[in-house]
Amino acid sequence: MITTRQMHAGAAALFLVIVSGCATTGGFSGGTGTSGATGRPPPDPRLVQQGRFFSRSGLQACMVGAGGAFLLTTLIEGNVTKNALIAGVAACGVAMGANYYTDVRRSQYANNEQRLNAYIKDVRDDNARLANLIATTNQVIAESKTAIDRVKAQLAARQISMAQANSQLAKVDSDRAYLQSTLAKLRHKQQEYQKTAATERQQGTNTAALDAEIGKMQKQVDQLEYQLVQLNDYRTISARG
Repeated sequence: MITTRQMHAGAAALFLVIVSGCATTGGFSGGTGTSGATGRPPPDPRLVQQGRFFSRSGLQACMVGAGGAFLLTTLIEGNVTKNALIAGVAACGVAMGANYYTDVRRSQYANNEQRLNAYIKDVRDDNARLANLIATTNQVIAESKTAIDRVKAQLAARQISMAQANSQLAKVDSDRAYLQSTLAKLRHKQQEYQKTAATERQQGTNTAALDAEIGKMQKQVDQLEYQLVQLNDYRTISARG
């Protein structure tokens, strides 16, 4: 006979599987081996370490933010069923149809000031992580340019073929692809924050402090995009020999 404790443990395990499954769907892996179907080596682990905060899917973010509270409640009440868990996932899907981030925060904070402070903290935390990613990207790009220069010199001296050059720069290409993917996620996240601020303004909330943090985020995202453009241009020059 299954005990209540076993039911609770099983439900918690299922929730973690759902969440972890969302985290590993698509994108690059931070482990060893190649990057999916591309056959390229994995991106620089330093980029993956810094960029992982921006790689969660919308469903995972919702499940962590809202589903976690939902599951905790059902665990405490001892009323965990398969249908209840499915309902929790479905609720996240509905929330994601609009602005799931705003919906989750509104469910957590009925007080306008507390909710606004939560928004500001979220953006501020992302800005700090983004600053670290930009610093790491600077280091990786500097190393990538050194590698590209070395390959260009070998090409000029006819020591290697273009195919060999591209093979040697496969990791650089993996880093570029990872940064491009991360940049897209950051743009989406920035847009979600902007939607949140707009929603709050419509309700009469003063979002000046939130807008300022979102503005800082936009500048940093622009900076990361500029870094990627510079690396792409440098890599293109190399490919031309």
